[in-house]
Amino acid sequence: MSMAAIISPLYVFKMLRKLSLNVHVHHATFDDGLVENIAVAFRHLQDLELSGDGRREDSLITLLGLHPLQKYCPNLSRVCLPISSSSLESAEYQDAYHEVSQMDDTSTRPELTLRLGNDMSRPQCVAHFLKAMFPNLVAVADPRVHYWVNHTALRMLSEDQYVEWTRLRPSLRLASPLR
Repeated sequence: MSMAAIISPLYVFKMLRKLSLNVHVHHATFDDGLVENIAVAFRHLQDLELSGDGRREDSLITLLGLHPLQKYCPNLSRVCLPISSSSLESAEYQDAYHEVSQMDDTSTRPELTLRLGNDMSRPQCVAHFLKAMFPNLVAVADPRVHYWVNHTALRMLSEDQYVEWTRLRPSLRLASPLR
């Protein structure tokens, strides 16, 4: 059974603001089409989380697949999706980056936090792509991507120093590396 078929009964709830699906169905795969169906069906969505059993092969969602969320869900403030880390290897990436950098003004949107689900290769490229698509992006769970999303505020630290600081932060009980 496809993921679209599994969640299609929910599409009647047009005003849905939060959708959190933790699916443990053998051979269930998340993909860009599912993200688009969700974005079109739930235009008032503020919080989206899709998760499975944690195997990377269960997700075919690419960075390009986030575009429908940007297009149809202006109220999003939190997104947790298992993004395929191979999505940046696609030749379509450069064309998509140019396309998203030309998008409409999104300055009135709420601040957005993303959890990408996998360690992303090429964190600087990922950050630039995400920031072009979502100018309201303020936080990314992956510390290397987060560094590049906010690197102007964090310029006193290198990427490696910031990653180490985020690893040590819970034990140090510090609020900010900038204080």
